[in-house]
Amino acid sequence: MRVDLQDGFNKDHVELYINGRKRIEAEGVTSRRQLGLALSTELEVPAGTLDVEIRIPTQNLSKTFSVDTPNLGISIRNGEIEIITSGKRFGYA
Repeated sequence: MRVDLQDGFNKDHVELYINGRKRIEAEGVTSRRQLGLALSTELEVPAGTLDVEIRIPTQNLSKTFSVDTPNLGISIRNGEIEIITSGKRFGYA
């Protein structure tokens, strides 16, 4: 699974859990306005539906959801976490 942290990050601490296991922990995550991307990583995950939790304690945000697509985009907009899933990789300028 490719996980892209996209818009709205500003020197944030980010934790991402998949099926209850911490898979990403990053400090200072900041979106690059030109690209709309802060961090992109490929994770080995089991097949099927995955339970995902994203925590952004620096903005006092968290969200839990399920996904079954290979590409996950996470943004922060208007003080809320937005999730985008796709069968194809996201493109950036």
